[in-house]
Amino acid sequence: FLYSKTFVSLWIAMDNQIPEEIVVHTFAHILDHQCLARCCRVSRRWNNLAGKDSLWEALCIHLWSDKVYVAERFRLLLGGGRSREAMKESLHDANRSWITLEEFSGLTFHFRFKKAAGQFWTDMDPFWQNDKALCMHFRQDGPIVDFPQMKWRFFDKEQESCEERGSFIYVMLEDTCAAIYAVSRHSNWGFIIQNRWVVYASFPLSQDASLDDRSLDDILLRAMAVQAQPPQQGQL
Repeated sequence: FLYSKTFVSLWIAMDNQIPEEIVVHTFAHILDHQCLARCCRVSRRWNNLAGKDSLWEALCIHLWSDKVYVAERFRLLLGGGRSREAMKESLHDANRSWITLEEFSGLTFHFRFKKAAGQFWTDMDPFWQNDKALCMHFRQDGPIVDFPQMKWRFFDKEQESCEERGSFIYVMLEDTCAAIYAVSRHSNWGFIIQNRWVVYASFPLSQDASLDDRSLDDILLRAMAVQAQPPQQGQL
């Protein structure tokens, strides 16, 4: 009913006669941030009322309720009475194709082989034996926990080595690039780090259709739009 053009036209015509609390109560039933943003553009009064922090706070809580990762800085904005900014920035952040050092070393990653790796590997993988996926951790100073002979490095899409964040992760074995992984975000806002043969996810892996090999490969193709190349010796 709220989206009816006739209703909206009548509402605008009666705008100044409708008590503020009724307008705000009506806006509180909007669960689409884009719709509420459009309400802010109707009039100066609607901009003031639809821009109330309590409305945007509720929208943030609703949007984030099924997300596995929301950066702490957005929660701080929410707690600081800047909910509309928190909404805007978190939506923008959900589309980034890089991960920070703090995130990479602070999150637990769940690992499994893809079927393309071959039966030899999938037969040894707990995930494919209907068990929990292996958990992996990465240290900030480079080594992979439990695999000290292997080190990781961040690289950006221009193939430049980075310290604080990366769109690609190169796994090095004695200064030789052993594997390249692309970084992307899932629709649940978790991180996916993968190549053709394996996948790491910052959330528990399941047999959900959005996490099957075909869906993951589609995500990988988009992430690899700018093809990464192994680093040169001088970049290590």
